[in-house]
Amino acid sequence: MTQNKGQALATTQQGGALVAIENPVFNLPILVDPQEALEIMAENQQDLGREFSFSKIKVPSGGSISFEITNENGKVVPVTEIKGIILDKFALKTWYMKSFEEKTDEDTGIPDCWSPDNERGTGCETAGIPVGQLCKDCPKGQWGSDRRGGRGKDCQDKIRVYILQENEMFPVFIDLPPTSTKNFVDYIQRITNKKLSHYAVVTSIGLEKAKSDSKIEYSKAVFHKEAELSQPEKMAIKEYIKSLKDAMRRITKESFREEKPVEGTVIENQDDDDNPY
Repeated sequence: MTQNKGQALATTQQGGALVAIENPVFNLPILVDPQEALEIMAENQQDLGREFSFSKIKVPSGGSISFEITNENGKVVPVTEIKGIILDKFALKTWYMKSFEEKTDEDTGIPDCWSPDNERGTGCETAGIPVGQLCKDCPKGQWGSDRRGGRGKDCQDKIRVYILQENEMFPVFIDLPPTSTKNFVDYIQRITNKKLSHYAVVTSIGLEKAKSDSKIEYSKAVFHKEAELSQPEKMAIKEYIKSLKDAMRRITKESFREEKPVEGTVIENQDDDDNPY
């Protein structure tokens, strides 16, 4: 996120000057005091030798109903709800050579093969997956490829969601596992039916416990609309998204770090949403 990209941050303009939005529905620095937000961003990034990166929030395993977020002091804090504006969303894929049972504390969580565009994989020579493998033709991505003999896929279909929380300047991202992607798509369809863009509403993300056919508990993300933004806010957020789009779509293998597959990561029944993945 460079300084010149920041100049386009979520603001309305009047005669070339940045204009603050009075009494916004959702309190964001880039809406309330855009000029100060830009100045702080430029000052704090200056001379660091690298750009800031986006923080990640994991969907927990084992049926937990709390997310873990890191505050400004570096302390991990449990929260039951994440509330904010969805800035971006896109599908991706990850495949791990090791099963959940084979994972150790030394494993980084970085997948052995992954697809940032949901179309072609990075490949894994050891597993015989070529670089640039078409995902639709990959044996690991076919229904019934479940290494445990189930009807699901061995490769994980996910959706990465960037969400900007109140009083913050940068979004965080969540990689939704397959057991949560249907809930998310259904939510996006519901707001689309009301002629609302994903960035035009404040979205709440919570967790609920679920159990697979094999009695394994897991956590499923649930979504609902908290509020609708005003028209000036929508316009400002739309510009903010443009300024960060390239950065949000720049996926590296490190962005998957520490995201180890949860127990029972393979869907046993493609028609049953209540399967851990």
